[in-house]
Amino acid sequence: MLDENFVNSYATRQVDWGPLGQLVYKRSYAQPGEVWYLTVERVVNACYQAQQRHCENAGIDFDLAKAQHSAQQMYDLMFNFKFLPPGRGLANMGTSLLEDKGGAVVNNCGWTEVRDTSDFVWAMDMLLKGVGIGFSAVENIPFRFAGGYTIEHQVHDSVEGWSEALRVLLQQYEQGGGVVKFDYSFIRPAGAPIRGVAGKAPGPEPLRECLESVRSVFVNRIKSTTDGWFELTPADIVDIMNHIGKACVAGGVRRSAEIAIGSSDDQEFAKLKNRDINQEAVDGHRWAANHSVYCEVGDDYRKILHNFDGVDELGIYWLGNAQAYSRMGRRADRADQHASGCNPCAEQTLEHRELCCLVEVFVSRHSSFYELQKTLKYAYLYAKAVTLIETHDQETNRIIERNRRIGCSLTGIQEAYNKLGREFYGWCNRGYKYIQSLDDRYSTWFNIPRSIKTTSVKPSGSVSKLPGVSSGIHWPISEYYIQRIRLSNNSPYVEPYKSAGYNVVDISSVEPNTTVIEIPVRERNFTRSESDVSIWEQAEHAAKMQHYWADNQVSMTIKYAPHEKAQIPALLELYEDRLKAISFFPQSDGHSFDYAPWEEITKDEYLRLTANLEEVNLDDINEHELEDQFCEGGACEIP
Repeated sequence: MLDENFVNSYATRQVDWGPLGQLVYKRSYAQPGEVWYLTVERVVNACYQAQQRHCENAGIDFDLAKAQHSAQQMYDLMFNFKFLPPGRGLANMGTSLLEDKGGAVVNNCGWTEVRDTSDFVWAMDMLLKGVGIGFSAVENIPFRFAGGYTIEHQVHDSVEGWSEALRVLLQQYEQGGGVVKFDYSFIRPAGAPIRGVAGKAPGPEPLRECLESVRSVFVNRIKSTTDGWFELTPADIVDIMNHIGKACVAGGVRRSAEIAIGSSDDQEFAKLKNRDINQEAVDGHRWAANHSVYCEVGDDYRKILHNFDGVDELGIYWLGNAQAYSRMGRRADRADQHASGCNPCAEQTLEHRELCCLVEVFVSRHSSFYELQKTLKYAYLYAKAVTLIETHDQETNRIIERNRRIGCSLTGIQEAYNKLGREFYGWCNRGYKYIQSLDDRYSTWFNIPRSIKTTSVKPSGSVSKLPGVSSGIHWPISEYYIQRIRLSNNSPYVEPYKSAGYNVVDISSVEPNTTVIEIPVRERNFTRSESDVSIWEQAEHAAKMQHYWADNQVSMTIKYAPHEKAQIPALLELYEDRLKAISFFPQSDGHSFDYAPWEEITKDEYLRLTANLEEVNLDDINEHELEDQFCEGGACEIP
């Protein structure tokens, strides 16, 4: 698609990496042999090939000359970090993995109501394909156990093989059967290469542990039955999903993020992550999901917080608001009346078994609204094109084809607000209206429905680190700090940083086979750190973005100081009709354990640490390593 001479003209251009950008890119998104200008080519080509394939199948004219011009515009904006696809898009668009596995591998997130055992299997299948999954934990699921026969099952060495093994196990209980004996001998050993990505296989142990743990949940329920009938409780649902998530995150690439949404009056659910009561379970598997509760306008938030006493994290989800409103503070349009939940970081409203693609616009890297408007066009076009790529699941395809939901997300919001002041919200409002006009035009051209929702605010994470932009709507931790990156001792990325003068520490005595690289960071456009911003100001910014920009949702984790915790119920009462989701987490000073992910430093310390650093070149290295298990900040922050 892209003209070869055009692409080659970028080969020698300097990339404006942030302090962590090159390392995050190489360890997470680059295919073997790729450097940045080639990654952008691969992603853009796949985007326009998806459009061309759709048009050809639908009998729609596709002008190759116009497409070439458009693709070059998108390429330049991505190369210069005006916007980027999500990490899954950077890693998987245009690869054999996309061709083999289908469009799920380039979608960010999904949601399932857990109604029966097939929903566990769907979730595991999607998690293994890189999709973050939200799930409900509000209803009991009945079973009848008759016992008796035993079956044997040979596990195939594939994503589908792992999901099929779970299906076989659960189906036995659903049909009242007996024991399943698994043969894991076909699964490649730990450390073997994973085809299609630059990661390493985890071996059979994570799956074996998952299946045995799921089995134990059923066995414990069966022991208590007197007539053969038993029920999985919401707590059981959470545990099964967490065991699945734990298995899916094992391996050489990041593959798991979950959110469990329970009933606000379910006291057992509220205590699941209370370390005083359930420390072993929290450390063992319940770390694998964020927890939120369904709420309604008018709820007793003091009672809800009391139920969660002893638990650091708390998420509130007003499903009624999400179903009734696009942007809040306007007339209810019921655009999402069939929705039942959200994704792990709570920026996307979703229906049962729906997936969604996000895209990130670095609004602070724009100097005028006209420039931002151009970027929004191509960010929108990327996300809309992903809805044209079928997944492997036909039920999911039907929902995507009907809703065409996308999530054009702004990130670096506090940097942009510092530059623009209140004019920033004017940009948001104008930008939202512009995206609606684009959606009308391109949906008509593609002969598909307009997108049910188009905009959101995601917490961001690794992708925002490529250009060094602050994550989502959140304030930076400090103007100057040390960011610590964990790698295996034999990682090929260790030596280049050591040679360039960075502090590299082998911490194997604390964490086996682990080396830490300490990278000094200075935040751009800094005014205040997160500890300087009250919970009320944080909530107000979230509400304004929900009003001016996001017709999906705003992912915001409010960081509260100890003295502010008692104010949370009053805050929820005042903002319950202006938000769709919000979560809370206590402020951290970054020193809660040895070699913490970050550590605040002074300007003098920063200058000293950076005075003799040399440039690091990682172009000749490609090896994916396990990232942090969840979104790196915001609503996906896990203790």
